[in-house]
Formats: sequence, C-alpha cells, structure tokens
Amino acid sequence: MDKEAKDSLTARLKKINQEDLKKIGMKNQSVPQIELTRFLFKTPIFISDKELRKMAKKMGGRIC
Repeated sequence: MDKEAKDSLTARLKKINQEDLKKIGMKNQSVPQIELTRFLFKTPIFISDKELRKMAKKMGGRIC
C-alpha cells in the first residue's frame, strides 16, 4: 500500500471512529484499522474505464 492510500485509509478510519459511530449511538466503540482493511479487500469495487485509464497512466501506462 502506498503512502497516499494509507494516509487516506487512516483519515477515513479516524472519521469513522470519531464521528460516524457516535452518530449511530456507539459512543464507546471503535473499528480497528485491520478490520476496515480486511473488509475493503473482501468487498468488490467497481472502477470506471476512465478511472482505470487514469490509474494505468499513473503506473507508467501498464494495465494489469
């Protein structure tokens, strides 16, 4: 995982734990980073053609 992705994941997890859980009434609960990461890797993510081209160009033009 590159630094940008890790920073984004950490920021999202912080928001989940500090804001989102409190809004749904779970004030003393938190989600561990490993659980969020595990969930994200199990969940299918749909990427548009435009997004896929953008990622490929960022990686030197290779589409894997």
